[in-house]
Amino acid sequence: MSDNPRANKIPESWAWTDLGSMVGFEYGKGLRKDKRDQNGKIPVFGSNGIVGYHSSALTTRPCVIVGRKGTAGAVHLAKEPSWPIDTTYFVYPPSGVDLDFLYYLLSTLGLDSLDRSTAIPGLNRDDAYAVNVPLPPLPEQHRIVDKIEELFTKLDAGIESLKKAQAQLKQYRQSVLKAAVEGKLTEEWRAAHKDELEPASVLLERIQKERREKWEAEQLESFAAKGKTPKDDKWKGKYKETRIQIPNEGTEPPTGWAWARLDSVSEALGGYAFRSKNYTEDGFQIVKIGNVKMGRLTLLQKPSFVKDIDESIREKYLLRRNDIVITLTGTRRKRDYGFVAMIRDEENLLLNQRVARLRFHPSLHVGYFVFALQSEHFRNSFFRNETGNVGQGNVGMKAITQEYILLPPLSEQQRIVADTERCLSVIDSIEETIESEVQRADRLRQSILKQAFSGKLVLQDPTDEPANILLERIKTEKRELEKEKGKSKAREAAKKANKSIIKPSTDLYEILIISNKPLHAEELLKISAYDIEKIEKFYTQLQKEMEKGRIIERRLDNMEVVLEARK
Repeated sequence: MSDNPRANKIPESWAWTDLGSMVGFEYGKGLRKDKRDQNGKIPVFGSNGIVGYHSSALTTRPCVIVGRKGTAGAVHLAKEPSWPIDTTYFVYPPSGVDLDFLYYLLSTLGLDSLDRSTAIPGLNRDDAYAVNVPLPPLPEQHRIVDKIEELFTKLDAGIESLKKAQAQLKQYRQSVLKAAVEGKLTEEWRAAHKDELEPASVLLERIQKERREKWEAEQLESFAAKGKTPKDDKWKGKYKETRIQIPNEGTEPPTGWAWARLDSVSEALGGYAFRSKNYTEDGFQIVKIGNVKMGRLTLLQKPSFVKDIDESIREKYLLRRNDIVITLTGTRRKRDYGFVAMIRDEENLLLNQRVARLRFHPSLHVGYFVFALQSEHFRNSFFRNETGNVGQGNVGMKAITQEYILLPPLSEQQRIVADTERCLSVIDSIEETIESEVQRADRLRQSILKQAFSGKLVLQDPTDEPANILLERIKTEKRELEKEKGKSKAREAAKKANKSIIKPSTDLYEILIISNKPLHAEELLKISAYDIEKIEKFYTQLQKEMEKGRIIERRLDNMEVVLEARK
């Protein structure tokens, strides 16, 4: 719709109205999770949809739920009585408005765009009331809903097929990765080149030797910088060797392969806690959790930059070509992190907290490890180390550095990467096609709704009662409901006023009459003129009233006993 919706042409039998003249947005009511009856069958709605179940309903009939706080403006259909919580509005369709039509109409209004809050997204119902909407005759509403659902059913069937294909591709991708990192993908190639391959165990020993030599050289430089010369070789004993192979590992490595612990072939580092108050418009980009997806970086997604940083911090956390990053925090038990990506040509990137960096020995093919860290074997081990509270899941650095993966000979690493990339490129191409079709289906869905609410989806029937007559009835009904609501509020206010003017008295029967509700004995004592020192007189008087039959006991469902006046 345009900025001035009423400028859009609609059929003569339709009518324009502001939303507030047609419906009312009623406030939901809070219902904490620990207060819900989880065995109930009544859906509990939050702003993002069903959040649980309860044994009783707040609404008396089907309605439309609209997000008020959080997922503001989101629209949900409740086809049975439900309990919308206090982050929502609920909307009953008036007489003459089809429930499903109202749901589809509200879904097209872009209510989320009306959010004016600066913190938690929120929808003010007065802003929603001001939105102009088209109203067709009731019979045409039914025809529109029938046509929408007919077309959406076909669309949904197509989307379901696409999602099944996506799921199958996801399984196929894992099958390729599994075959790659277990040696099955290159089994024939390995057999044909068995006499040419240097065993991975020899490669590991050479890496260990080079790492030790590097460490010793660094220590000697440190001694020299301090003007010291070591007297003997005892200082060499401080070097920490890492284990090369796992003894008694369940999976036997393929010929020429070896088990390797990640800290034996790489250097790991956790990110730095850069403070948001120091962010700038440009400079060094910080690689945060949201910038790392499985197999790729998404640096355009909410980029953050810093400029004036300490040189030692910049040097330590600057990412280099062929570094691998992996996210360490996400949603507990949802496996929506542990995503792995490799730094390629990107420059001026700094490692943020809760993202780890692995820098592999230059003798290794880093591409192989990108695939190994995406495999189910590694991810299952990774998430076995998950900790955290109810919502947030975390995996520590130790779970990464001490994890084992199968290491092939260097030549086979190169072959595995080439073969795997070829297989995955086919999968990627098919996935892009499927995603394009899913997006096209979504655009088609929006096109159907646009046609529906401009009068172009179904034919008009000249015998239908014009919507302007229907609209007048709706407005009259709404005024009557508002009057009744006002009377109800007045009655409630009167009840509260009566409660607030109860004066201390020794006439227990009169107190119960004025309170107009049952009371526990302790409540009655507090309201009465009896104080704690006269408690015996209170219970004596209460006994007399009960013997006269003016006050009776009643047992509630929870077995509590209350007192009430016999009227």
